[in-house]
Amino acid sequence: MENRIIEIIEEVTDYNELRDNLDIDLLESEILDSFAFIQLLSKLEEEFSVEIQPTRTKTSDDFCGRI
Repeated sequence: MENRIIEIIEEVTDYNELRDNLDIDLLESEILDSFAFIQLLSKLEEEFSVEIQPTRTKTSDDFCGRI
């Protein structure tokens, strides 16, 4: 599952060095902006058949900020 999440993040952000730097904060480094964040949530929901409420996610220490 981790590999697929990384693949999805790479697809959404076009950042292909994620596997080499899994501790990177995608929001602080501006790799993931607000539009890409919504795209990411949508793709994760579709891929894993889950529902994620954007208003209930943290933006610094959650799965998007840090893998």
